[in-house]
Amino acid sequence: MKVIAVEIEKFIKKEPKAKVLLETIWNEGSFEARQIAGKSLEKFGPKNPKICLDFVSSVLPDLDNWAVCDNLAMCGVEPIVYSSPELVLLLSEKWIKNKNKWIRRFGVISLRGYKRIQITDKVFGILDLVMEDKDKDIKKAVSWILREITKKNPDEVAKFLMKWAKANPNKDTRWVIKDGMKKLRSNEQKEILKLIVE
Repeated sequence: MKVIAVEIEKFIKKEPKAKVLLETIWNEGSFEARQIAGKSLEKFGPKNPKICLDFVSSVLPDLDNWAVCDNLAMCGVEPIVYSSPELVLLLSEKWIKNKNKWIRRFGVISLRGYKRIQITDKVFGILDLVMEDKDKDIKKAVSWILREITKKNPDEVAKFLMKWAKANPNKDTRWVIKDGMKKLRSNEQKEILKLIVE
């Protein structure tokens, strides 16, 4: 699939109707076609953010599993975060507020780009919106993203999780905190755990 995606990526770089081609591949409907469509955006997106984000936004209602959801977010949106983080943040907030759990998960995974760049308060404001989500696919996404962004932003993540630990969190939020803090320093983990022990 990766080889096919690379070839499609080369073609859409030169193609003025790239969005139509991407939609055609996506609308074939199979798991593999949707994975290929997502992967073909990885290098195309940063140079063509509008086309890429328009395409991604148009296909979000079709998401129905975590693999296609995460692939589309990591290949279609994450590379754009590095060049246009503020553009992605506005969309991430909109996606995270959606009633559809796969679109909410997509919004969470779209924040993964902050594993390489300095985080902003806006990212934590967006994550605040899903810290109490009861859906297991959302909880897993939030804890994974917290671990990912800890690599570049350990102090900020520790402060964020400490805030939530002090807020008398429900059992779903406690799970996210425990799983999301695993990349923090051991002394910070112990401090947070003291606050959420049942």
